[in-house]
Amino acid sequence: MKKCRFISLLLAVALMLSVTACGNPSGTTPASTDKSDEKTYVIKVANQWADTSVHTKFITEKFIPRVEELTNKRVKVEFYGNNSLGNEFNQVEQTQMGKLNMCVISEQSASLNPAMLNAMMLPYLFEDEAHWDKVVNGEIGKKFGASLPAKGLRVLGFTENGLRVITNSKRPINSVADLKGLKIRVSSSEMSIALFEALETNTVATTIGEVFSALQTNTFDGQENPYNTIRSFRFNEVQKYLAETNHVLNTMYFVASEQWLTSLPEDIRGAVEQAAKEACQYQVKMLREAAAADKKFLLENGMTATTPDVAEFKKAAEAVYEKYYQKYPDGKDLVEEIKAAAK
Repeated sequence: MKKCRFISLLLAVALMLSVTACGNPSGTTPASTDKSDEKTYVIKVANQWADTSVHTKFITEKFIPRVEELTNKRVKVEFYGNNSLGNEFNQVEQTQMGKLNMCVISEQSASLNPAMLNAMMLPYLFEDEAHWDKVVNGEIGKKFGASLPAKGLRVLGFTENGLRVITNSKRPINSVADLKGLKIRVSSSEMSIALFEALETNTVATTIGEVFSALQTNTFDGQENPYNTIRSFRFNEVQKYLAETNHVLNTMYFVASEQWLTSLPEDIRGAVEQAAKEACQYQVKMLREAAAADKKFLLENGMTATTPDVAEFKKAAEAVYEKYYQKYPDGKDLVEEIKAAAK
């Protein structure tokens, strides 16, 4: 009996030593394994633009390498460009649901916050690029950043789409009268539609991916976009006339899924936000530096330009402001605040 007790005691001691050795061989408190620096994070980013567009290059040339650098390559980015995950509306929905982590939105997504996002599309709102800079980098920009989390999105930075001009395949545009009756594609922005209705065109709203074939088949006579978009989508191949109306200084937004962003560890989230901010600054600089070259390319490759007196275009645009104020009376203070930022 004593022999059996002795053997049982030895077995119990051996078991205790085994558990201690396996659980903590050093005898110290185990370090937590739930550290971001021990994990790899995959970010899915999408846009609707061609590889050559600045709206793609700011992601591929700046955001991706920068976020990888800031996280010591703990973050890997999967990029889906050129509408490969669907158009902008599809991408926004996927980002809101957290299936996609980040995307670029435009005025086409103004329904997310109609009064605010439509205000930025009002014609001749900004006096120049410096005025735009003050707005997006100041208190108004902060309001935009705080406006979308309820919709499942967070604005991480602003990108510029440049001054919008009008192209068509029918005739030179030297006045508002020259536009009358032309079938012009616009984005789905309420303000874009309102402007071109005021200019008495036949106005059709579609997403950007459908435009080239519609111009090629003469379904549309023309469209309106900044130089970089016209060049990157090769509209010069199916459009001859370009009118420098400069009617909108276009804003776009680099957004993230709110649910996904807030689920990240603090260091990873900070790296994503910092890389996005720097990438947007890079995009604005790149777009402005490219504008002259883009215009030169278009004129050397099939297009001729006119420079209409914009005074009568501004006069026509007054109807757009009236429509905006009627529909979004609370937006009047925002518009006045934007205008005041130019001073």
